[in-house]
Amino acid sequence: MEKKYGIIVHYILCFLLSFLFIFIASLYNYLFFHALAEIFSIIIAFTIYIIFLNIHNFIKNGFFVIIGISFLFIGFFDILHTLSYTGMNIFYGYDTNLTISFWIVGRLLESLIFLLAFFFIKKNFKKHYYYLFLLIISITLLILIFSNNFPIFYIEEKGLTNLKIFTEFFICIIFVINLYLAYKNRKLLENEELFLLMSAFVCIIFSELFFTLYKDPYGTQNLIGHYLKIISYFLIYRSLVFKGLRKPYDQLVENTEILKNLVEEKTVLLREIHHRVKNNLQNIISIIKLQTMYVKDTSDKEMFLTIEGRIQSIGVIHELFYQTYDLKKIPFNNYLVMLTQNISSFFPNLKEKINIIIQANDIYFDLNKAVPLGLIMNEIITNSFKHAFNQRDAGEIKININLKNSDSYEIRIEDNGCGFPSDFDIKTKKTLGMELIQSLGSQLDATIDIESNISKGTFYYLKIGV
Repeated sequence: MEKKYGIIVHYILCFLLSFLFIFIASLYNYLFFHALAEIFSIIIAFTIYIIFLNIHNFIKNGFFVIIGISFLFIGFFDILHTLSYTGMNIFYGYDTNLTISFWIVGRLLESLIFLLAFFFIKKNFKKHYYYLFLLIISITLLILIFSNNFPIFYIEEKGLTNLKIFTEFFICIIFVINLYLAYKNRKLLENEELFLLMSAFVCIIFSELFFTLYKDPYGTQNLIGHYLKIISYFLIYRSLVFKGLRKPYDQLVENTEILKNLVEEKTVLLREIHHRVKNNLQNIISIIKLQTMYVKDTSDKEMFLTIEGRIQSIGVIHELFYQTYDLKKIPFNNYLVMLTQNISSFFPNLKEKINIIIQANDIYFDLNKAVPLGLIMNEIITNSFKHAFNQRDAGEIKININLKNSDSYEIRIEDNGCGFPSDFDIKTKKTLGMELIQSLGSQLDATIDIESNISKGTFYYLKIGV
């Protein structure tokens, strides 16, 4: 709230300083004052258009589309009004009627575009056709004005014509209608936005009334009329900035905060899910361990231990997802360290004898890849512990994972053990472990090659798409 009021105070101070500078200029030289006043209005007009230009893809409200585009053309006629003002001596061969003609065109356009805009409030509007329409109208008016075929609004030494006064009153009437339409559509506009627009319309009405009274373009009524025009432009600008920039920005900040809270809630929830899954798997492991205590047969006991190891390989993944900040993927190097430590614990006699080398830095897998790949790793490493180092004092297992050409992972697992028995055919021999490796490999769309040599050990090569 303090920030909001700080912004309002900032706007008011900037406006008051600008207004004070223009007022001092009016005391020094009226032509200088008029140029500054119009430049102020022109800057606002073009700023309104630039704001629209930058956010038009996000605006679905025809009201703001019409106003945003129209102020480009209003600013253009304000430039011509400024350059053709009496004393500027830029357009030779023309009198004061030229500058007043541009003024009338600008004010008529301003009044009519608001009238049109209210009929398209909260509706879609084809901006491309509107650009073309305003362009054709502007070119036509320029031809009429510069060819002296436009109505006469000012006669030198006589002052304003009746047509000029009538046109100013007509503009006032249109803005009174705009006031009514703004109030009628108050439920479709924000309170601040409505207040600023209606205040701008009131300033414009009084400005136009003052422009019906002067006889000299350097007169006091003309001066007051320009002051009111500056105020009206500023209020319109504030209204459109509120809608076009500040409100969407505030909404974006609010939505970002909501999304941030939702992400945090979901992160906590996912962590809790992984934690509970890990705990449930641990409970299953505990039950298996209890059951194993009652198993007397060595082969049955080994089967239970194998099941326990497979479940633990999944539990480690959920533990890492629970611990890591990124819930989309886990550092697989950390996983392999934990997995091999768990597997080693099942073989206390070999734990100190087997050296495990892991090279998988900066390799991350999501849950869909980590679980089946973890089970494959568990099968291969467990088999090495079980069969590769019988009757050996020491051994080595190497695990290497690399990203190949940014489109696939190459995984190598090898040991320097005794290899498969000579009568073991990898392609034809069916064991549960091999079937698991092949089945899980199919889930990953992986290619798996296995080589074994009695003197060199066993080598597994897996290739998995990114």
